[in-house]
Amino acid sequence: MFSSLRKKDKGGGAASTAPVDVALIGCGPGGMAFLHALTQRKKEEGTDGPASKLNVTCFERAASAGGLWRDVPEDDPKRTKPENATLMYDDLCSNIPKELMEYYDYTFQDHFKKAAPVFLPRKDLLDYVIARNSVDGALDGVKYNHTVLSVTYDESSKKFNVEVRDDTTGKTSKATYDKCIWAAGLHESAEKPDDIMSVLEEYEGKVLHSVEATEDFQQYVKGKKIMLVGDSSSAEDLALRAVKLGAKHVYICARSGDGECSDTKSWPSDKVTVVFGPPYKCTKGTSFKCQGVYWSEKRQRWRRDDEEDTVKLKDIATVVLCTGYEPNIDMIEDDIQYDDEETWEASKGWTMENNALTISVGNPS
Repeated sequence: MFSSLRKKDKGGGAASTAPVDVALIGCGPGGMAFLHALTQRKKEEGTDGPASKLNVTCFERAASAGGLWRDVPEDDPKRTKPENATLMYDDLCSNIPKELMEYYDYTFQDHFKKAAPVFLPRKDLLDYVIARNSVDGALDGVKYNHTVLSVTYDESSKKFNVEVRDDTTGKTSKATYDKCIWAAGLHESAEKPDDIMSVLEEYEGKVLHSVEATEDFQQYVKGKKIMLVGDSSSAEDLALRAVKLGAKHVYICARSGDGECSDTKSWPSDKVTVVFGPPYKCTKGTSFKCQGVYWSEKRQRWRRDDEEDTVKLKDIATVVLCTGYEPNIDMIEDDIQYDDEETWEASKGWTMENNALTISVGNPS
């Protein structure tokens, strides 16, 4: 963005840049990173650099920065407010080694002043991210407790029209911006697939979504058999957490078999079993039949694979849906919404040179 702000005069030289008003929606890790980068660029370039022409207004509906990593507010312990509905539970640990997420300019040693565990607790990671991104007052101007109500784009003026509500006063205001950045993520509400919910209609046990596995999770898993539907990050984390809390056994139902749980070769105390196939029938109130599935291009949905054996799971006391989240971008005008289901593909002609350090990522050539 910074380099694109420069305009050329008729002689080909760099000309002064007109101010650019930017609306930044969200102050989670993404929004904070942008504000930090902008602050540092302004510091390096001085008042004559292109970054100094950016007037950024950041709107965050929560009362503090951090996004889903925030602490559960004392005035909303049951997470009834929309900004708190999908907050991570207090004792969550990152499932990415800290060495893969360390900032290049602010190390864990700089922050903690001592050795840190490989998988950092949620609160420690939150403190680290905020400490790094708030230097030089980068977050001082954030408008907290401000909910964005609508974002539209005017083709004639090439401007974004943004309507915002100050949740502390209830007053709304409108303003126009040259640029608009979405940094509010996609984790608005729990996704509960219809096909799974229909199976659970006959189930007599406890049903939770992973976002509901909060501080009282132990009462639903200790000494019990539980089933996790989904095999990605949430399932991996909650399986380990359930074992620590005394679960009798944890079954993980994997649909595609491409998630983290399916790749895990060893689980603690042999208390976790990965089943390839989602539940398709509930029997006797607390038991399930599971079977492998395949994607049907013709029907555009998953179908049971009759060549796969049926797996029976008995006496399941708790079912946890590790099925992800639904985004909420309804406040953005339909014509300018992005497709959260879109898969990125390299543009035609894109080439990469082999990287000697990894087979997964190359060097742009």
